[in-house]
Amino acid sequence: MIHHIAIGTNNLEEMISFYEKLPNLVKEKINYYKNKTIRSVWFKAEQNLIMIEKIKIKKAPHALVFNYISMTEIIKLNINIKKKTDYTYYFHDPDGNLLGFSSYPNKMVK
Repeated sequence: MIHHIAIGTNNLEEMISFYEKLPNLVKEKINYYKNKTIRSVWFKAEQNLIMIEKIKIKKAPHALVFNYISMTEIIKLNINIKKKTDYTYYFHDPDGNLLGFSSYPNKMVK
């Protein structure tokens, strides 16, 4: 079972703003450096955590894929779908990390 996924970025504010808009993610916790600037923000995704963390050199998973939401909800997000498969729509976050919405094991409704 996955406990958390940490996504490192040198573009913290824009990444936080982006992930706040994704459906079914709830901001769980904000962590600060001693100088009171934000070090990371944790989002709850059902029983798992996604941590957006400030780092000098970005590091990220190959793809972070969420459960499918409706096409109406995807359109509301105003994201640019880069690739489609039978099961998944892929797009990028502001740092260029690959994200997706997957309907597996059911095929996407076209």
